[in-house]
Amino acid sequence: MPIVTEKSFADRLGRGRLMQAAIAAFSPTFAPADISLAPAAFNTFLDSVAASNTAVANAEATWKNNAQSRVTMVKDVKAKALRVLSRVKSNTLWKGQVALVKAAVDELRGYRLPRLKSPPNVTPPVKTKPKGDQSYNDIKGLLDKVISRLAQVSGYTTGAPADITTVALTTLASTLDTLNKTIAANEVTLYGARAARTAAYDADDTGLKAKMLAIKSAALSQYTAQGSQYLEIKGIRV
Repeated sequence: MPIVTEKSFADRLGRGRLMQAAIAAFSPTFAPADISLAPAAFNTFLDSVAASNTAVANAEATWKNNAQSRVTMVKDVKAKALRVLSRVKSNTLWKGQVALVKAAVDELRGYRLPRLKSPPNVTPPVKTKPKGDQSYNDIKGLLDKVISRLAQVSGYTTGAPADITTVALTTLASTLDTLNKTIAANEVTLYGARAARTAAYDADDTGLKAKMLAIKSAALSQYTAQGSQYLEIKGIRV
């Protein structure tokens, strides 16, 4: 099976535009039995196909921007966790809590995340959660664990740098949780946009491929196999 790329879709749309320009110039006027194949109607259809390309591009950009923001946020979470541990270690009065805090911080900082990549082209089964999303949910849970351990450190927040107080860390955990949910919604939108685009190009009877084949058949019927009009579009790849 050939690899489908964004360029593949753009190329196919371009060939559709080429066919539309040809049939619009036919003389005598192209008059297919199916009026949706007429030049003006086919041009409107091609505009809808182009819109499906744009919808996918926009959905991918939104997903990618948020996913990259999440990667940056997790790096910040891990850096803050190290500072938290250093603060706990710095006070001899908290010596008894160091081991518990360190265990939680080490678990968080050692958690390896999958490489950032675009979600798959097909919608996953309803009961299956993408591995990447689960990983980031785990990071949120590990940050919660660090926060819960800090709650056992009496006086930790007093005088702490503002960005590593328990309040600030709790806000960070909440923000990460919200971003996880947002990205999950972004993926659903992207899956839907890709499915709609696939239908626009390849749906039986109504997709671009089907319409271009039908236009060739209509031209053959109207202008004959040797007609210059038919021969002009015969070789356009669908």
